[in-house]
Amino acid sequence: MNNGKKNFQTNRSEIEHMLIQQRDTTPARYLLPTPTPPQAFYIYDDIGDSKDYIDLIYALDTAQEGEVITLRFDTGGGSLFTTIAIIHAMHRTQGTVVGFADGLVASAGTILLLNCHEMYFGEYAQLMFHDGSGAGGDGKFSESKASIDAVTKLYARIAREAYGPFFSEDEINRMLNGQDFWIDSEEMVARMDRYAASQEALEAEEEPEALEPQLLQE
Repeated sequence: MNNGKKNFQTNRSEIEHMLIQQRDTTPARYLLPTPTPPQAFYIYDDIGDSKDYIDLIYALDTAQEGEVITLRFDTGGGSLFTTIAIIHAMHRTQGTVVGFADGLVASAGTILLLNCHEMYFGEYAQLMFHDGSGAGGDGKFSESKASIDAVTKLYARIAREAYGPFFSEDEINRMLNGQDFWIDSEEMVARMDRYAASQEALEAEEEPEALEPQLLQE
C-alpha cells in the first residue's frame, strides 16, 4: 500500500531530459524520462459526469500494490462531485497514482492533481486555484441558497486539505473569497519543496535523542 508520502517532481517533456525535484534530492537533478505506464488516463477536458470516469475509478479500485496509474492533466476544472468520487478512489487504491501537469490545470483539476502520490510538472504548465462555481441548481431560491451554502462549505473543506500544505491561510482565504491564483510550474515545485523540507525538519525534531551508554556498576 502507498505510504501516503508525496513525491514532487517536474518534467520538461516526454522526449527531453526530465528536471526532477524530489523530496530526497537537493539540488534538482536531470534524469531521462521513463515510459508512460500502461495504466494511463488523460483528463484533457472539463471534468464531467462521474459515469465518464468509471474506467478510471475501476482501475484505481483494482490496482495492486506496486502498480502505477498515471493521470495526465490539461483541464479547466469541472464537476466537484465527480472530483470527489475520483479522490475517494485515489484514497482507496493500493497502487501509486502519478499525476502529470501537461498544460493548464485549473480549479477542480488542481484538487485532483494535489491528491496524487507523485506529481510531475511540465516546464510550461500553469495552475490556477480559486473558489468553486455553479452550485446553485435550478430549484427554488430557498433550495438554491441551501445548495450553495452546503457546497461552498464542502468545497472550502476540500480546498483547505488539498492546498493547505502549499499555501498560507491568508492565501486560501483569499481564494475562497474569489481571488484567482495563477502559479507556474517552477513556483509550484518551490512551494512543494518548502513543505517537504518543513516536514523533514519536523520529523527530525520528533526523533528521540540517542541515550549515552552507561557503565555498569559492579
